[in-house]
Amino acid sequence: YSGSIQVYPQQLLMSGLISSAPGVCQTNVNLKYDSIASTFDCQAFVETPSLDLAQLLDNEMFSGNSAFNVRIDAKHLGDSRYKALAEANIDRFAFNDYQYKDISLQADLDGKGLYKANIDADDDNCKLVADFQLDARGERSDWTLTGDFDQLNLQALHFLEGNEENAHLSFNLDAHMQGDTLERLTGSIAIDSLDFYHHGVSYQQPRIELTSNLHNDYAHVTLSSDQVNADVYGDMSLKLLFQEFNEQIASRYVPSLVSNPQKHKNSVLGNRFSFSVNLASTEALAKAFSLPISVVDTAQIDGYYYDEKGIFALNV
Repeated sequence: YSGSIQVYPQQLLMSGLISSAPGVCQTNVNLKYDSIASTFDCQAFVETPSLDLAQLLDNEMFSGNSAFNVRIDAKHLGDSRYKALAEANIDRFAFNDYQYKDISLQADLDGKGLYKANIDADDDNCKLVADFQLDARGERSDWTLTGDFDQLNLQALHFLEGNEENAHLSFNLDAHMQGDTLERLTGSIAIDSLDFYHHGVSYQQPRIELTSNLHNDYAHVTLSSDQVNADVYGDMSLKLLFQEFNEQIASRYVPSLVSNPQKHKNSVLGNRFSFSVNLASTEALAKAFSLPISVVDTAQIDGYYYDEKGIFALNV
C-alpha cells in the first residue's frame, strides 16, 4: 500500500494505491463516527484498471482481467438500521471465458425496509435492463422484478455449445410476489415474447405465466402457456420435497441413482398435493435445446403425492 492514512478522534481518511499479485486498486475512504449517537457515515470509492479475479478468488471461472469502479455511500442510523447507496461501473468483467463489457449496477437501501437494485448491460452478446425491489416494511414482504432481456447469445457467453452468429435468447420478465417463505409466496411471474434460436431452430412463446395463490391455507400453483399448462394444489414444503423423493421413491425404484439416502428427522411432514400437467408437442423445444426425447402430439400427466402415508400416484 502506498498513500496516506489520516486518523482523527472521530474520522478516518484513507487515500492511496493497493498493489498485489492479482492487480492494483485505487482507494479513497472517508469514515466519520458520531460517538454520542453511536452512528457512522462512510463514503468509499474503489477503482481498478486491471484485476485478476481468478487469482484473487482462487476460481478459474473468473480467468482474465477485469476493470471496474465502485462508489459506496453508507450511513448507520442506529438500532441496527443502515442506509446505503452503491454504484458500480464495469468496463470489463471476465467470467466463463468471456469478457463482459459496459455494465452498470446500482443498489439502494433506505434503512426502513425498502431495497432496490438495477442492472444495465450493453455488451454485444448480453444486452439487458433489469430492476428489482423488495419492500419489507409491511406485514408481508413485497417482491418486484422486471426485466427486458433484449439480446443474450448463450453460445458466445459459453453457456451453450456452438458458434452461431445469430444464436440468441430474448424475453421480457414481469414478476410480482408477496410473502416471506418460498412455500407461502403469492403472486405471478410472467415471461413475454420469448424467442430462443439455437442449432438453426427457433423456439418462441408469446407468454408464459406462473401464478401462486393460497386457498384455505393450501397452495394453488398454475402454469399457463401455449406449450404447457399445469395445476398443482395442496400443502407443499419444497425444502423437503427433493429429500423425500429420494427417500421414498428414487431409493426404492432406482437405487443406483441414489447413494445412501438419509431419513429426515422432521416430525411434521409438509407435502400433500395433487398435480395435473397438459403438454403440447415439444418437437421444436427438443430441437432447440438438443433434448433426447420429445412429445410428438400431446400428453396428459396427473398425479398425487402424500408424504405422511408414503403415497405417490402417477398417470400418464
